[in-house]
Amino acid sequence: MGTSRWSHAVQALPPTRRALMLAGCGLAVCLTLVLALKPLLAHWQALQQWRALAVQVNGLAPAVVWTGERLQQLAGDQSVVLEQVEQGANGWQLRGSVADADTLQQWLATLHRQGGEVTQWQVERQATGLHFDLQLAGEARR
Repeated sequence: MGTSRWSHAVQALPPTRRALMLAGCGLAVCLTLVLALKPLLAHWQALQQWRALAVQVNGLAPAVVWTGERLQQLAGDQSVVLEQVEQGANGWQLRGSVADADTLQQWLATLHRQGGEVTQWQVERQATGLHFDLQLAGEARR
């Protein structure tokens, strides 16, 4: 009965009022949809950002993992003599010698290109060439 009364009341309105009432109801439905869909849209955008971040992370180079053998090989390729190679909590402690500064610089550049980061270093000149002591950051694998 309530629906019948409501429908008769709407029918009794002039046509312009009926159109305004219909437009008002349509506007109310649209606003309700906007309010309901806004959180869903924000959630979807956040998911898109996470997906983009995951793609970027997959494109990053993996962490450098050094081994004593790999360090010895790189040193031998550059005529660098490693006298001591120790794995520590903060990376690798390397002690050795080279004939000249250019050789040391080329070896350090090779380490850097392969992802190595020298965090501490010390060089001193000796009669046989240069003696160095450096700390190389990075993950260590035995």
